[in-house]
Amino acid sequence: DWSQYLIGGKAGGGVQTASSMHLYFNYDKTVYRFVLRYDGQPWWQTTLTPKHGGAGATMSPFVALATRA
Repeated sequence: DWSQYLIGGKAGGGVQTASSMHLYFNYDKTVYRFVLRYDGQPWWQTTLTPKHGGAGATMSPFVALATRA
């Protein structure tokens, strides 16, 4: 559930732009670069156990399908 995910940008960051005509000078092209700095994390710090839930009845907006080796 992506409504439970917090996203924040770097304070005072905005979009950083740069251009270079030197990289592809032989091809008569200009290269552009755009940098945005963001980070995110789930709003929930832990899983939620319902008041009348049984053993192992926990809830979370995100789940792991499998662990990677």
